[in-house]
Amino acid sequence: MKPHSSGLWLALATIGLIELMTSEAFAAMTPEEVHEFSVTESEAKKGHAEEQFKLGYLFAEGHGVLKDSVQAATWYRKAADQNNAKAQYNLGNCYYSGDGVKKDLATALSLHRKSAELGFALAQIRLGQHYVNGEASARDFTQAASWFRKAAEQGEDEAQRKLGGCYLLGSGVQKDFVKAAYWLRKAAEQGNCDAQLLLALLYQQGEGVDEDLNQAAGWWLKAAEQGDAEGQNKIAMCYLEGAGVAKDIVKAVYWFKKSALQGNSDAQNRLGVRTFNGEGTSKDVEQATSLFRKAAEQGHAGAQFNLGSRYYSGEGVTKDLAEAISWWRKASAQGDAQAQFNLGKIYHDGEGVKKDYEQSVIWYRMAADQGQAEAQNQMGVRYVHGEGVAKDEVEAYAYWSLASDGSDDAGKNFAILEEKLSLPRIALGKRRTIELQGEMDARMAGK
Repeated sequence: MKPHSSGLWLALATIGLIELMTSEAFAAMTPEEVHEFSVTESEAKKGHAEEQFKLGYLFAEGHGVLKDSVQAATWYRKAADQNNAKAQYNLGNCYYSGDGVKKDLATALSLHRKSAELGFALAQIRLGQHYVNGEASARDFTQAASWFRKAAEQGEDEAQRKLGGCYLLGSGVQKDFVKAAYWLRKAAEQGNCDAQLLLALLYQQGEGVDEDLNQAAGWWLKAAEQGDAEGQNKIAMCYLEGAGVAKDIVKAVYWFKKSALQGNSDAQNRLGVRTFNGEGTSKDVEQATSLFRKAAEQGHAGAQFNLGSRYYSGEGVTKDLAEAISWWRKASAQGDAQAQFNLGKIYHDGEGVKKDYEQSVIWYRMAADQGQAEAQNQMGVRYVHGEGVAKDEVEAYAYWSLASDGSDDAGKNFAILEEKLSLPRIALGKRRTIELQGEMDARMAGK
């Protein structure tokens, strides 16, 4: 801060400005800031719209004067009445948030529309968002896309990102991945993180652009380097899998750590796995468990399964079957097939719970529906032995047939059963295999 000029302070005291401020607030301001406020106020009082807008902004930001949202709105209004688009936009924001005026979405919409019609890009974006949210107007995605386009054509990166999103979803425009990529690229090249993430996804999936994992990784890296947690997690996955970049576990861990520190639950879980296994970092079971817990408490299904497994094995925490089952239940409720399989085994063996074959089958079936081969194998075993279900070798044949490619045990069981069954029963089994796959697909589609 530059030294204060005693002459300037004397002049300001003479005109009474110092009396408007506490000594603490005033001391935080430079003489230049206070002088700027004085000059702007003088010009605003002469009726100059641009200076009225600027004065409102100075009040809003506390620049050269104590913050005063009521005064800010007052001066924005004076400029807005003279069709100053920036003032109309800012006053609309005041009404939108209830800052310095009583909250009024209808008035906010009206002011944003006036500003947008004068060509102010930020107002065009905000007006489009009004239509997306249905605030003080009916939802109208066509209108939203139209206003986003006007701002996008003025080079506003957030509008370009939003318009790209409209084309991705077919929201207010016909779905068009090529046009989505076009607008997302424009926004991404201006450093818009959300656009960079979406453009990377298009390159990964080859939608609207040729599939190019190098490009995908490049855009995720740009977002990551801006501090975006999702971008950091995505580029970490690229390094982990060698997708678009050379495989490098150490770099993967580096980016997982950055993302995890920002609270990204997927990064916390993946970093926990690396830390538990000592991959790219020192093995630390307790630290891994701590990471699993952080992600699990945010509702990450994989982390809930992993935390339950730590309680089951007693690694990183005191062994506690009740806690293991509790976390596996949470993961299972979100569709984690391995957690469902583990609950099936727990109920079959009566470990930490009362033995219950019917409950066991319920959990095994859930996992089997998702294609979990070991669960399908266990369903076959249950049908052969009649545990929790009626004995049915044809049903067992179908389950083992589906599981045989992914489970050695299922393959062996299938071969033994096929030798035992008659040709007519094998024919029934083959037909039932097709039916069972269809039933599983239908159950998963209904979720």
